[in-house]
Amino acid sequence: MFSFDPFWGVSPMSEFPQPRYSESEVVKAGKALKGDVSWDEENVQDLRHVFRVANNWRDSHAYPTHMVRRALIGKMNSGGRKGLTAARLKRMSSIRKKLRGMSINLNRIQDLGGCRSILASMDDVRSLVQDLVSDFGPHVLHKQSDHITKPKAGGYRSHHLIFRYGAERADASFAGRLIELQIRSRLQHSWATAVEAIGLFNGDDLKGGNGDPNWLRFFELIASELAIAENCPELDGAPSHEDRVREIRDLDKFLSASSALNNLRQIVNYTDNYYSPEKGNHYLIRYDRDRSSVQLQAFHSALLATAAYDKAEKEARQSSGRLTVVLVEVSKLNDLMTAYPNYYGDVSIFVENLGRIVSGREAKEYKLPPQERAPPPPTNIPDQSWFRRSHKR
Repeated sequence: MFSFDPFWGVSPMSEFPQPRYSESEVVKAGKALKGDVSWDEENVQDLRHVFRVANNWRDSHAYPTHMVRRALIGKMNSGGRKGLTAARLKRMSSIRKKLRGMSINLNRIQDLGGCRSILASMDDVRSLVQDLVSDFGPHVLHKQSDHITKPKAGGYRSHHLIFRYGAERADASFAGRLIELQIRSRLQHSWATAVEAIGLFNGDDLKGGNGDPNWLRFFELIASELAIAENCPELDGAPSHEDRVREIRDLDKFLSASSALNNLRQIVNYTDNYYSPEKGNHYLIRYDRDRSSVQLQAFHSALLATAAYDKAEKEARQSSGRLTVVLVEVSKLNDLMTAYPNYYGDVSIFVENLGRIVSGREAKEYKLPPQERAPPPPTNIPDQSWFRRSHKR
């Protein structure tokens, strides 16, 4: 069931990566990552050092993220709020994209470590955000962005809070690390999941606003319909409800969107590939776009997990976009599939609301989430040629 996380203990700080490089070295590595990296024989050693520094800086956010997530779970439990949490370290490909697109350096990126809280309703979202802003222990609020009251242009909705990690004497080396919290409802999460799932499968950065303009418009229009279901503001400049539904129907037919989203649940071939038969709290997800397969590796140790993450990202860089990897911390495996369902093709809540919209009914807020089950792995990977069609204006 979709329920709040049980209390769980703190892993020793020694089990997490420690910062090994000076801030000046981190800044220098960030500047190198801003440019186009070429693995020439002349500079291969320098580039390996750049990635060692950058990976260590990113990985050194694992312990603060772990502690912030623990505090977040405490806040959720104390208020009796139903939901789940997950934590992740930002992918190096996303870090490099942000460095190239913004006048910011590696040591100033605010979401290298991130926690996600997915709640059953907007009431829980609002109350949790209020509690976190009022008192989040030693952690100091650095910045917040309310993308629910004012959704992003493409339709993304969530409340972001960035905290400076409040360290004690024992973990002073982590003091001031910036950790981002994303607080969202299950309905908002279903929209983000569908966007990422279509983008991930089709090789488009729809999440970043890039890719097929028809898919981008489709998700933008539906975002306003879902906002209405939660009594939240629509997107700026959104067409009227009648015009919006008419355009959604046209795009649904043109893109075969309902069929595409339904078939995603059958296309993804989920396989377990554990280092240990026992459960862990750290999971490395590897998505192979060409094979439409997901591999999952579980780790008890954050040190082993981050080392495997660094190695997997190197492989992903050399795969020409075929591989996507992400490292996530959750309390149990079922939470992983709910917090990151885009890798498993689970877009059922979005599909159900899409069906309601195109049939002339209103989208529905999920205050009491349904029973969750991972879709059974298909025996054979279905023919995907129908989904590979290019839709251009």
